Amino acid sequence: MPQRLRISLALPVHATAFARTLDVARAAERAGFDGAWVPDHLVNLASAESGVLECWTVLAAVAAVTERMFLGTLVISTPFRHPPLLAKQAATLAALAPERLVLGLGAGGFT
Repeated sequence: MPQRLRISLALPVHATAFARTLDVARAAERAGFDGAWVPDHLVNLASAESGVLECWTVLAAVAAVTERMFLGTLVISTPFRHPPLLAKQAATLAALAPERLVLGLGAGGFT
């Protein structure tokens, strides 16, 4: 049986207001997107003073304002977090959004 093409997007988290990120997530779900990804960065390399929103906080808020889209980590930088804390963060998001978390793990770029 042929697989259905799934379309997702990376949510804006660099130099943006939290409300805008949530607006984009809501609009993406209404438009029929299958999922939303959030990168895991500590600083905005393009403009450090502009900042970047924290991945798990964004995903939890997006889980609260959407119902069906999968929510993915655009590669969690594992050196940023102690393993039990990372496991707890993922388990909590999975409880907030059952069967919607896609967990991407990697070494990251330390930014």
